[in-house]
Amino acid sequence: MSARHSPRIAESLLKGAVESVLKLEDFPLYDYLKEKGLTEGRAVGLEQGRTEGRTEGRVEGARDMILRVGAKRFGEASDEIRSALA
Repeated sequence: MSARHSPRIAESLLKGAVESVLKLEDFPLYDYLKEKGLTEGRAVGLEQGRTEGRTEGRVEGARDMILRVGAKRFGEASDEIRSALA
């Protein structure tokens, strides 16, 4: 069973929550937590980028190797094969 509030009470609760958050912005702890969150977020983003870059690099390396081995064994790859590997 869920509790339902009238729109006026819900609006009042929401307004109170917004005011509480705005008051928090005046405290140094808020700035610290915000900066810490941004710093950690950047670090996570950089690590994800590195991981994706390494994976993409490995895929490109494997693609190049397939083309080189194929070229030695069967001759140059056609544009159709190159586009299929892209």
